[in-house]
Amino acid sequence: MNPKTGNRLDWTDYTAVGEYHVPATLRNGLELWAAEHIMPGDFLRSVLENNLSEAVVRADRVNRYCLFGIVNFIHNRMPPDCHGSKSKVKNWAAYRKYNQKTPQRV
Repeated sequence: MNPKTGNRLDWTDYTAVGEYHVPATLRNGLELWAAEHIMPGDFLRSVLENNLSEAVVRADRVNRYCLFGIVNFIHNRMPPDCHGSKSKVKNWAAYRKYNQKTPQRV
């Protein structure tokens, strides 16, 4: 967590034309995926699964333009167990399912 901003991921290196070209519209999805194991939308899921053809098909104009930066950010800044293959993504998502606290009845 970034102590300055309170964000779960460190966005201090991000600028629109900086090192990582990650659109602001993807920040929340990446943050929730890394920290809370909440499955992102189809485009990000396909990028996380390392499925290039599906990612390109699902990308809008902005995400297609920024795809290299998105992949670069995920590879260099995201937890390694949350991306890279379909099975890693499935296991990362399953962690949330099996580790959620169930509400206690009073």
